[in-house]
Amino acid sequence: MEPIMINELQERLAKLMFLETKQAKTYENAELYRELINEEMQEFIVEPNGTPEQFKELCDLLWVIVQFANQMGYHLESGMQALVEEYRSKFYTADGRYQPLFREDGKLLKNTGFKKADFARVLGPQ
Repeated sequence: MEPIMINELQERLAKLMFLETKQAKTYENAELYRELINEEMQEFIVEPNGTPEQFKELCDLLWVIVQFANQMGYHLESGMQALVEEYRSKFYTADGRYQPLFREDGKLLKNTGFKKADFARVLGPQ
């Protein structure tokens, strides 16, 4: 089975829910999806790592997140690409040298070459 790309997953879920992404941009269910995201996250957190139950809860969480994005008319692939570029910039200094900085617990820190993604540009005119 080939992996599904984010935009393909988003389109498939929109079709399953009988929605076209452009038509889904009605905010009437947005608050419901926000509540469901929180509920699914709480269910995911309590499951032990590496279990089928945790995997199921992760899938549930992804389902409601993608449905929220569809409801809002968000294009997830564009947002994820912007996020990847932002995270990638953490690895470099302002002069372009690869020099990742890590906190003692292993978290990657922002370096001098960090460039914050412009999500307003990615989202487009509202």
